[in-house]
Amino acid sequence: EDLTKSLRNDRWHLWSWSPVKGWEVVAHYHSSHGGRGPDGTIHDFRFLPDGRLVVVGSFMRVDNPYGNRYRGVNAVAIYDPKEPTANRWRPLGSVQYNGTVSDGGTVYCMAYDGRNNDLYFGGTFAGIRDGNSPKIHKYDLDTGDWVPLPPGIWGQKPIVHKIHVDSSTAPPTVYVGGKFQW
Repeated sequence: EDLTKSLRNDRWHLWSWSPVKGWEVVAHYHSSHGGRGPDGTIHDFRFLPDGRLVVVGSFMRVDNPYGNRYRGVNAVAIYDPKEPTANRWRPLGSVQYNGTVSDGGTVYCMAYDGRNNDLYFGGTFAGIRDGNSPKIHKYDLDTGDWVPLPPGIWGQKPIVHKIHVDSSTAPPTVYVGGKFQW
């Protein structure tokens, strides 16, 4: 593809750049024939120590060229460049929280806790089902479980824009920034 030309119905969601290879597409979507990666906006991404890439944002589907197409992803996906099959993109774990992007929820940010191998997520989603954890939750990479953080974030139209984990404390301290009242 000629990357200097605009392509109708194509949306580019994540790119990489290096002095050797230049610009390369990591996540791309075409409205009529799918693409590679999420089908919507990516708000944040993190590389894990093992080389996998986690992305969050406003999307409900993840595609793999010549592989699986996942629906109901709920704005959290993982890319494994070492996956030997075509299915390098997939949902992160079994999605157990509600407040999907289809009903106005979005995942805006995430932070990695290297001490415990956990990911923290924040945004405008409702939270984990039966977990009383709106706008914030944790994913345990060791067990593959979503963990509620009750009582969650509350207020008039609350939103979490930034999460930081200080792993130098025991247990780690989680800082949350955004707009909320309690």
